[in-house]
Amino acid sequence: MIYFVITLIMTITQIMIEYYDTKNNVQKDLVSLENTYINSLQNAIWDMDVDQIESLSDSISKLSFVKEVILLDPSGNIITHHQAHNITNRFSHEFNIYKVHNMQKIVIAKAIISSDQNSVIDIVKTGVILIILNAMIKSVILLFLFIWAFQKNLVEPLTDLTNQIGDIEFENLDQHKISVNVPKSSELDLLQKKFNLMIEKLNQQKNVILNAEHDYAAQLEQEVKERTLELEQLNIGLNHIATTDYLTNIRNRRSFFDVGDQYFVMAKRNQKELCVLSFDLDNFKAINDTYGHQVGDQALKQFADNCKKHLRESDIFGRMGGEEFTALLFETSLKESIHLAERIVKSTSEIVIHLDNEAINFTVSVGVASMLPSDQKMDDLLLRADRALYQAKANGRNQVISSEY
Repeated sequence: MIYFVITLIMTITQIMIEYYDTKNNVQKDLVSLENTYINSLQNAIWDMDVDQIESLSDSISKLSFVKEVILLDPSGNIITHHQAHNITNRFSHEFNIYKVHNMQKIVIAKAIISSDQNSVIDIVKTGVILIILNAMIKSVILLFLFIWAFQKNLVEPLTDLTNQIGDIEFENLDQHKISVNVPKSSELDLLQKKFNLMIEKLNQQKNVILNAEHDYAAQLEQEVKERTLELEQLNIGLNHIATTDYLTNIRNRRSFFDVGDQYFVMAKRNQKELCVLSFDLDNFKAINDTYGHQVGDQALKQFADNCKKHLRESDIFGRMGGEEFTALLFETSLKESIHLAERIVKSTSEIVIHLDNEAINFTVSVGVASMLPSDQKMDDLLLRADRALYQAKANGRNQVISSEY
């Protein structure tokens, strides 16, 4: 995007330079017409040869860059006037025509030769087209290079990593090691190291179990039971990690939608009321920028704890990402949901974070929406709640807005 913006600016600059250079050249050409035609005009006007004057004026006006030719007598009256149609933003060159008579230099006429913007544009048109084509070709080449680099450095390594993971067999863990050609210390490199470490640990555990089975048949059964319990606890822990936001200890986005979709289907089938509260901490970026991310994290945790005090066990509450949270209220009317949201807004404004003898407060904006008969999926309900939240932000923050449609 930065390249495209720079290219656009440079292209416009080149076009403007081309335009003004051409305009200056046209202006010089107008000046050069004085030297070319002044003697002929001088003789024709002195002799009052009307045909010659008209012929000279007509020949000047037919030049591609000339749009108007005016000859005026010393009193300002028009001797002849040739003008093209649709003159825009004209610019001119004026000069006096003299005749020496009885040793005196007498002004016998004044000539005004004009061009305009359209003449300049006609001249630079081809150059401008070439400039634009050059910029477009460069941009297209860059786009293809970007797509190629994206495919080469992310899509292909990620596909390779996925395929290798799919080929892992528990029986032959010692023969499997993920190896993807990625830059060192990159995210994909860290991911494959974690997988290899996990495979190594699993292989070690497998060998321990197999060795114990050969040597201690009687003891193995008890060890297997203990190991199974550990794995169950590990699965519980992994499930908690997979479904819980690490910072606020509430549901993460994936868990919220997994359970929320079930609530939506159940409410739809049983014709029960269902409401959504969409939260967004006001000016959260300013808190991070001013006091640091530790204070920002503390604000997120205290806000989540505050919400849990007001929500029921049956309510679904999760962090959508950043400073955005969502609550799903089953068998709760829109009016009750609004009152609950207002209590949360009020209690949030009363939260105080102390930092170096400084008290830090923050507020929250809330959008509320209830399920309509026309809703076909959870996203329809969330979309209206988000729109109401945006309206609360636009209205000044620290308030509750309910969806009207």
